[in-house]
Amino acid sequence: MAKSDALSNRYEAGFCIFMAALAFLGRDNPSLDYPQILYLFGLLMVLNLLAGIALRRRPDAPMISTGFILANCGTITAILAHSGGASSNLWVLYLLPIFTVCLLLGPREAAGITAGVVAFNAAFTLGEVRGNWSVAAFEVLLKSGFFIFTALLAWRLVAKDRSAHTQLQSESRRADQLTTRLEGAAALSNVALVSAGVAHDLRNAFMVILGFSETILGDESLSPGARDGLERVKRMAKLGGEMSHQLARQGADAKFEPTPDDLDAIASSVTSLVQNVFLKKNARLEVTPSSEPCTVSASRAHLQRLFLNLFLNALSVSKEGGRVRLTTRREGASAVATVEDDGPGFSPEMLPRLFGAYETTRPSEGGTGLGLNLCARIAREHGGSLTAENRPDGGARLILRLPLAAASGPA
Repeated sequence: MAKSDALSNRYEAGFCIFMAALAFLGRDNPSLDYPQILYLFGLLMVLNLLAGIALRRRPDAPMISTGFILANCGTITAILAHSGGASSNLWVLYLLPIFTVCLLLGPREAAGITAGVVAFNAAFTLGEVRGNWSVAAFEVLLKSGFFIFTALLAWRLVAKDRSAHTQLQSESRRADQLTTRLEGAAALSNVALVSAGVAHDLRNAFMVILGFSETILGDESLSPGARDGLERVKRMAKLGGEMSHQLARQGADAKFEPTPDDLDAIASSVTSLVQNVFLKKNARLEVTPSSEPCTVSASRAHLQRLFLNLFLNALSVSKEGGRVRLTTRREGASAVATVEDDGPGFSPEMLPRLFGAYETTRPSEGGTGLGLNLCARIAREHGGSLTAENRPDGGARLILRLPLAAASGPA
């Protein structure tokens, strides 16, 4: 089981530092045979590096790395012979091949190397016996148990790390797959999912503005003009909060719950908020309501978003002093709202793809091409449609058709 190059490199660097520090700290130890011990330390380092290189070059042949690690055991045995023999404390170096195999290879190789460590240690310890065999046998059993316990513990820790790494890779693949699916889905879904958290924070900001406006409106000394302006701010903050809430819910795949509502009333709630924006451009927003009730089954906040986008889009293409007209009417079993402007209209190339994601007629002016895509989706979710055409005398016309609610009566 190959580990990543980064993990292998970090381990090899740490091992080299450890060996260098060990050689330096033991330079004054009389039981160490210099320079033989340095040569053996160097060999141990080289063998360990070769094990990592072999694994990277031939991950399909783990026995090559296993051979280098097993050679470490023989080198460590030689180090013991040149560092005091049976009294050497460097027997702990046998833990290095155990850690190495657990980090770099699989369970079969780990079991083999652990058995090799136990065998090399037993052979060396028993070979150094000069008297009491029972003490030597007990020492062998004690160290063997310690090596086996260390191997099991190290393997368990590494296995947990590998499991976490595998799970992370799996989650990363799932995230990539989700991203791919989202990129192929409607652009509005992408925007809603990404912006759900932002929408939540925006709603909080709108609520602060709403509360601030209500506090100031409690001042009886306000002039009529200031009160009227604050009332507009209050209504816009409330609308913004509702829209942000709906956007956050949409990002969580929440479905709106439609209720019977009057299309004229919904449109009017938005026109009253954007009048000042039109006045700033010296433009007019003319409204011709239906002569009959246009009750639809709708989510008011969603349709308010739709009308707000249509009005502001129409205003953005209107000339100074231009006109935007909203007309509502009943047409058979449908309620129809038409928004017209006196701008340049749509090019023949743009009309067929007007409601696609990121399609915009105003890229140089900061248009994103998401507004009409949003409006078209809202219309579809209400069981209706949004279409576009050019007016014969110039300008564009957006037509919203929604089914009348069952209780709205005959046409």
